[in-house]
Amino acid sequence: REWNADRTTARTPAGDTITAVQDRAMNEMQALRVRFPLGPIAIVSHSEVIRSIVLRCLNLPASHYHRLRIDPASVSCLEMHDDFIRLESLNERLT
Repeated sequence: REWNADRTTARTPAGDTITAVQDRAMNEMQALRVRFPLGPIAIVSHSEVIRSIVLRCLNLPASHYHRLRIDPASVSCLEMHDDFIRLESLNERLT
């Protein structure tokens, strides 16, 4: 319940903070970028992780978590560069 109410201070049931989730996800994305430099790379995850990554990429605080909508089976695209990450699309529904 606390996790759903305030992402900035709460911990996941596993004990992670939103910052820890963001750090781990971003580190994995960077490792995949190094491993597969010619891309593109598809990553599948839960909406919570996707939202946390998008917030980090846009330099938005975790308190903005509920401003982003990520539906089940939707597609969001990020373009990673050496010095920035561009949000290409968010929450697209494939038909």
